[in-house]
This record gives sequence, C-alpha cells and structure tokens, in this order.
Amino acid sequence: MTLYGRVNKEVAVKFFRKGRAIVQAAIAATKLNHRGGHCRLYGRCTVVNDGVFTLGDYFCAKDGVSLVSGHGAELRIGNRVFMNYGASVYATHRITIGDHVLIADDVRIMDTDSHDVVDHAKPGKTAPITIGNHVWIGLRSLILKGVTIGDGAVVAAGSVVTRDVPPHTLVAGNPARVIRAIDAHVMRQEAWMPTAIKATSPMDPSAPIRE
Repeated sequence: MTLYGRVNKEVAVKFFRKGRAIVQAAIAATKLNHRGGHCRLYGRCTVVNDGVFTLGDYFCAKDGVSLVSGHGAELRIGNRVFMNYGASVYATHRITIGDHVLIADDVRIMDTDSHDVVDHAKPGKTAPITIGNHVWIGLRSLILKGVTIGDGAVVAAGSVVTRDVPPHTLVAGNPARVIRAIDAHVMRQEAWMPTAIKATSPMDPSAPIRE
C-alpha cells in the first residue's frame, strides 16, 4: 500500500513538472514574435521582448535562464538549442544563435558594454554577436560584443570570448585563444545532445523538423 502510494506521488510530480513547463512555454510564446514547436522552459525562466525575438523548434531552457531582447534589439535563436541552468542572453543590438547550439550553466552572452568605461552615465558600445551551428559553449563562459563564433566551435569552461572564433576550433582562457582544431566529423551533434532534446527530437541533426 505504501509502495503504491509512493509510485503514484512520483508519477504525479513528474506530470505536474512537465505540465508546468508546457504552460510556461505557452506564456513565454505570447512575448515572442515567433516561436517554433516543441519548446520547453523548465522552472523560473525570464523572457523579455521589447524588440524582435524569434525562437526556433525544439528549444529547451532550464531553471534560471534569462532571454532579453531590449528596445529595438533583435534576438534570433535557431532550432534545437539547449540552455542550461542560469544561462542568459542579453541583446541590445543584435544576437543570432544558430542550430544545435549547447549553452552550459551560467553562460553570459551580451552585445553591449552597458555603460561607458569612464562616464557611467553614458551608454556603452554595442556590436552584434553571431553564434554558428553545432557550437558548444562551456560552463560560466562570457561571450562579449562583436564576436562571431564559427560552426562546430567549442568554448571551454570559464572562457572570456572577446574576438572571433574560427569554425571547428577549441578556444579557452581570458581572453580566449585557439587551443587546437576539432575534427568536424568527430563533433557529431547526436553524440552530445542533451537528454532533454534527445527525448523530443530525431537523433539525426539533418532530419527535418515536424510538429
């Protein structure tokens, strides 16, 4: 009897959490210019859109994720993008994130200095950020204004990216620099796609997306 009750409770909690995530995704959709199918926001996620904000299919965000498109800004996130706990994207000009991108815990992506270095009352410099397809950004990394990260690149944990990252390279450090090249055939998306996305999307990254 006790075991039966415990199982029911676990099942109920599981379905409650799944339902809450679906509801949150539906609420967030009202703030977006476009939202793809099968999007999931788990826990307390912040979504602010005062500009243009488009979200692709199979997007998944964990608790504490923050997505902000400021006044007149443009934020575009592609298909099958995963953001882990506490990650944030803050666009004041333009940020573009490609398909099959993994963004680890506490990553910060921001296209502005916020304010001038000398006079804090003056606005800081801004420049667009572009993140390619099949990119992996490691734990607590910082992606700063004007950066382009090429397809298949990996940003190691704790990196501060201040300049462009060539495709299929591993970068690390502060400021981040190229450590070595990565074989494009080794970086297969299905091998390191999060379980949350695997459960709802085809294993083949080239497979068409269907509702």
